[in-house]
Amino acid sequence: MDRRQAAAGFLLLGCCLVDRQEATNLVVKYFRPQKPDPSRPPADVPFPLRVKNYWGGSCYHASTQVALRWADQGAIADNWRQSFGRAASTWDIAEVLDHYGIPYKRTQHRGYGAKENGDIAVLNYAHDHRLVAAITYFSNHAISFLGWVQKDNVDMACLLDNNRINGFIFVEKQRFLWNWRNTYSGGAIVPLVDPPPPKPYDPLDFVEVT
Repeated sequence: MDRRQAAAGFLLLGCCLVDRQEATNLVVKYFRPQKPDPSRPPADVPFPLRVKNYWGGSCYHASTQVALRWADQGAIADNWRQSFGRAASTWDIAEVLDHYGIPYKRTQHRGYGAKENGDIAVLNYAHDHRLVAAITYFSNHAISFLGWVQKDNVDMACLLDNNRINGFIFVEKQRFLWNWRNTYSGGAIVPLVDPPPPKPYDPLDFVEVT
């Protein structure tokens, strides 16, 4: 039974017990969008959509594929995995996204080597639009940024490492930003794809114990 069938059944049952308007209001309340949980990342990527590193060092590619899978672009992610890999820079990932015709937001190259400008606006855009950003983080590595969260009233970055996909990593926000910009190149890229719809409320949210 899908959610529409459940809603119809719930409404029909409600009409038998209360008047039609009260039943309609109850269904709207029951199936309205879920309030954001500040302890969970906006891009709350489930385990089946997480991508492991491959080809002996394709971390930036893997993290970008997480962004695509989160947005139901699994076919492109599969083709990407078969066609592209190995070490990459933000520029390399942008070129592959150009190849697939996918627009993106990214940090910009600064100075010499792989240094990027560490623009927080790119991460904030990902957070605000429930998208995944592939970022340079840890030594010679790239991972996924899933958004800002709050743990015990502390602002943190929620990260997913393609070498350790079983759980999320939480780093205090200012420490994360300093590390990202000063130690780990400050690179990030966000494929501009459509995120999945918000989760519905858990029906148990509306069970009142008397």
